[in-house]
Order: sequence, then structure tokens, then C-alpha cells
Amino acid sequence: MFDINYRIVDDMDILRGMSAKYFDSEWHHITGFFQVVIGNQWEVSWYHDKPLYDGETGPELLEYWFDAFLSVIEILRQFEYVAILEIEIGNRWLEFTRDDEMVCIKVAVDSFKGNHPLLVIEPRNTFSYVEEKGSIVQWSYFYSLIITKLNSFLQDIEKINPRLLETKIIKDIIARKSCV
Repeated sequence: MFDINYRIVDDMDILRGMSAKYFDSEWHHITGFFQVVIGNQWEVSWYHDKPLYDGETGPELLEYWFDAFLSVIEILRQFEYVAILEIEIGNRWLEFTRDDEMVCIKVAVDSFKGNHPLLVIEPRNTFSYVEEKGSIVQWSYFYSLIITKLNSFLQDIEKINPRLLETKIIKDIIARKSCV
């Protein structure tokens, strides 16, 4: 099993009235919950769809994750392997291996204690695996799930404030999406 759950948990009143120019110069990111479901594991951040508690915020940069998954699609079209760093944790990775029409998804922990790139395209010998088997899904399912969730995210942004679709970061994501 592979799934992605997200929820925009930002100050909606501020987002509704924000201009694209203000977002680009002062706000920069849309935050919330972002969860990757791999088999029986839940990765990246805590997620729920219940009413928010007073002052509850989401720690994840949602556009970062959608952009990262677009990179995964692009790379897996050319190479067999890519891993993306869970930036909040620092040594935990989401690893993707493509074998023809199947994608194997695993969670890896890196024993290396130095600085990490955000993305690697070759397996690291310092990885150990949370669950050795991982989850295997069809490439077509993997691809369509990511695009469907990204489209839903973009529609949510448009409902909150259509001007946010004109921000640099969202325009870049839309342009990248059209190329995958």
C-alpha cells in the first residue's frame, strides 16, 4: 500500500487575503500536515482530519513535499533508484526503486552523521531499513496517485485564494507537473 495524505494547516484568514507578491516576499510556504503511508507505516508527520485545536499548526512545508515527489517521478523515469530525505528528522529517507512497471517503497535510516543532500539517486551503504520488504505498487498507480494528490492540493489553494496560484513556488510546481 502507498498513499499520501495532506492537510493545509496555515492561518486561513491571512491566506485568504494575501497577494501573490506578499506571499513571495514574506510568507514563502504553505504549511500543514503531510503523511506518506507505506504499508502499515506512516511517515513524515503526524496527520489527522479532525477539528484543529486552538493554536494547532502543521509543521510540514507542503509544496516542498509535492515538489520532491515530482522529482521522484522525473528521476524514476530515467533511473531505477531515488531516495528523498525527511528533512524534519535528518537521517530518515523515503526510498523508491523502480523495476520496470513496479515501484518498491521503503523507509531507510542513515547511520551517517554528517550533512545529507535532500535527494540521492544511488543507494547508500549506510542505510538500514525500518521494514526490509517495503511496499510494492504499480508504476501507473504510483504516478497517478502523486498527480491526483498534487491536483487536489492545487485545487485547495485555489479555493482558499486563487491569487496564490500566481506565487513563484506554485507556478514552478504547476510548470513541473506539466512536464511529468
